[in-house]
Amino acid sequence: MTRSQPTSRTHEQGHFAKARVAARDHEDVMRTRAAIRVTKNATDGDDRVRLLAMLGLEA
Repeated sequence: MTRSQPTSRTHEQGHFAKARVAARDHEDVMRTRAAIRVTKNATDGDDRVRLLAMLGLEA
């Protein structure tokens, strides 16, 4: 049985950093989609502001 070479700490840190950026980007996309959905379904401006606040999004 062969063992794989251990990865370098720098490689692991780079992989982790890329994963964090990808997660942040995904969260931005999901927040944008939520804001669009709220805007389309709100009954008026006040409703939109309240719904966005409930989701932790800014108006």
